[in-house]
Amino acid sequence: MNVHKNAKLTPLGRAEIVHRVLEEGQTPTAMATAVGVCERTVRKWVARAVQESSAPARSQVRRRLLHARRVVSAMQRGRVSLL
Repeated sequence: MNVHKNAKLTPLGRAEIVHRVLEEGQTPTAMATAVGVCERTVRKWVARAVQESSAPARSQVRRRLLHARRVVSAMQRGRVSLL
């Protein structure tokens, strides 16, 4: 993932914020102040993490199926061989 030069945090930093809010009980306001982003942004990251954690297996299966379809399609067009 490309992180632009003005980004306050990397995905790892966002994950740390989400962990501190959900697991350690920090408030979104306190975390926002600590890292220099607005409270709305912290709440958005937390909401996304909660939403993604509720359906990770489904998304993994979907990615695998999509990859399998691409491989089969490429094989049919003669672009990929298994040997």
